[in-house]
Amino acid sequence: MRLRASIVALVIAASAVALSSRPSASVRPGITPVPCPQQDWQYGDASFEALAGAKAFFGRYDGGLYRIEIPERWNGELVLYAHGFVTNGGANGSNLRVGNHPIREHLVDQGFAWAASSYRCNGYVPGQGLVDTMALVDLFTKANGGHAPQRTYLTGTSMGGHVTILGLHQFPTAFAGGLAMCPAGPELFDFYAGVGAAAEVITGVQFKANELQGDLAKMSDLLGKPPDYTNKGRELANVEIGISGGPRPFAAEGLVSGGRFSGNISGGAIAGVDTTESRRRHDTNHVRRRSESTRAPQDRRHDLSQQSSAVRRSGAV
Repeated sequence: MRLRASIVALVIAASAVALSSRPSASVRPGITPVPCPQQDWQYGDASFEALAGAKAFFGRYDGGLYRIEIPERWNGELVLYAHGFVTNGGANGSNLRVGNHPIREHLVDQGFAWAASSYRCNGYVPGQGLVDTMALVDLFTKANGGHAPQRTYLTGTSMGGHVTILGLHQFPTAFAGGLAMCPAGPELFDFYAGVGAAAEVITGVQFKANELQGDLAKMSDLLGKPPDYTNKGRELANVEIGISGGPRPFAAEGLVSGGRFSGNISGGAIAGVDTTESRRRHDTNHVRRRSESTRAPQDRRHDLSQQSSAVRRSGAV
């Protein structure tokens, strides 16, 4: 089966970010976020209990729901937390919710205040997430009796890591530092789509828009599960490792953890289920994969020699 000419993958807000010559009241200078999905957003409960020796502030603002926690022995610094991707599809896709900073206890113990937002919408919206996260500084200042932070830091996980990188790039003087934890980005979604396309080629199963789960189940039967791969599964595992950085320590183990081997296979993008402007299109006609049968015997012998324990530790499957 030949690789499909067009693979649709998720666009990220950074590629749509543009310098703005006319900043509005709701958008800080420097970015024009991709618009939120048009949905009837429902607001959850933002309330939470403060840790001992701290005060909790929470509620609703233009950026959705917020939480702020300020230690009684505040050191004058604020850490903003940008959460990761929350789907806007499914039964709970319109529900907005806000959580606590993952290292909340450590921050409060060290005297740092922190703040987090639900954002005003769900979906892959790092640009809007950045706008709504930065707006927390004004909320914090009001909650803190008019005392603004001396330094502000930006942190985030997954899509929130993308928010962090975007913020540090677009507003280099707004933050004293940043920590992007497992940041997402265009390469991640290209990787998912690429693995899905490779899975189609290797298994011979083609994703269909109305049968995605069934098609993935068929693929799984043909691929096996790590570490008990079939030959086809071993081939796909090596593709996943190869296009994500090549053989390296713990690459093979990473495919076992959390079901990542099959979790990396994206069928919806390939099947054309996602057609919104937050997707991007690729032509992969120029990509060619060399089959094992066309490789020189010495190359295949070299591959067999890679099964030593030392090479396995380097990431070969």
